[in-house]
Amino acid sequence: MTTLLPNDSSVQNDSGFERTIQRLRPESLPFSKSEVGTVGIELELQIVNRRDFDLATEAEDLLRLAGDSPFAEQLKPEITQGMIEFNSRVHTSTEELAQELQEFSRSLAHDAARLNVAVSGGGAHPFQRWQQQRIFLTERFAKVHDKFGYLAKQFTVFGQHIHVGVSSGDDAVWLTTALARYVPHFIALSASSPFIQSEDSGYDSARSHVVSAFPTAGIMPPCHDWMAFEAHIARLKQYGVIETIKDLYWDIRPKPEFGTVELRVLDTPFTPQTAALLGAYALMLARWLLDTRPPEHPDAAIVYSHNRFQATRRGLNAKLARPGRDGFVNLHADVVETVNALRATSRDAYEHAVLEQIAERAEQHVNGAAWAREIMNRTRCLNDVVRHAAIAFAPDAAKL
Repeated sequence: MTTLLPNDSSVQNDSGFERTIQRLRPESLPFSKSEVGTVGIELELQIVNRRDFDLATEAEDLLRLAGDSPFAEQLKPEITQGMIEFNSRVHTSTEELAQELQEFSRSLAHDAARLNVAVSGGGAHPFQRWQQQRIFLTERFAKVHDKFGYLAKQFTVFGQHIHVGVSSGDDAVWLTTALARYVPHFIALSASSPFIQSEDSGYDSARSHVVSAFPTAGIMPPCHDWMAFEAHIARLKQYGVIETIKDLYWDIRPKPEFGTVELRVLDTPFTPQTAALLGAYALMLARWLLDTRPPEHPDAAIVYSHNRFQATRRGLNAKLARPGRDGFVNLHADVVETVNALRATSRDAYEHAVLEQIAERAEQHVNGAAWAREIMNRTRCLNDVVRHAAIAFAPDAAKL
């Protein structure tokens, strides 16, 4: 069977054409229905030595040692050998997610101590040199390195991804678009990478701009339903732009094999408690959006890049363009306004406490970038910033 592709740009946005491609192409992207109200997270973590707290290269050894832990099946390598990734279980209770993250952080920190290394959060290591990083030897990472060259080693940055369950592909496409308006919230609240390559970048999230360098980064193009999304992915594959959805580094993307929408813009926070808070906030926001279906302003896409940039640069002090409103809106005020809309949807005391803490952090302009800068101002030493970050990840682990 032949897959039809557009020869004229005039048909690229025609929904009838997209549906024709969908019917005729030989493969589809089945969406695995998931339970609405479920949440899971991925955390990319730093492995640092205990001498000067530079990035170590012990990912393989740490994975092997953690093979006896309760979290062995939830750990995997990342692109360079100073990184490790943790995948939480799927949770219906945000409080249980928080408990799992606490138990995991303690377990991994103790395993790391046996190797004389430590584990840290943070969106970017403050002084590692990308030239010194080693690609983790897997077939996939070798392909990434071959395709992107030095960008692959510069991709030694650390993010939190949040997965929320949805019941259908159509809902996944809708929610991916609806969440875009709130991307600045998650960038600003999670921002923890002010320092990069031994310098204060002037940004709260310098990590975000490393990710933006890739040609498949950005935001999902307009798609009105799952069929249109499948057609778009078919085009990208046919043109050789991607092999799988994993090759798309979009800020938010549907994840059909999991039945989720994946929010990918967050820096890895310094503490598991903050990671859990942001996972809970994302879940509550997704539930509210799916329940209320607020209309999208026609100019939302026009201001997206501006608002995203402002959040990376200024964090909770950013000023957002809000279509339908005159002038700019303070990001911290926008977070509080959203929290107030979500209060009636909290299902238990933990979710209520989450909203209180999110609002408090927004009002007080508290994020990881501010904390790291405070440590730096006090100690005048980036090594100490990483040492304190390792302690914050698991404060009851071995002394550092």
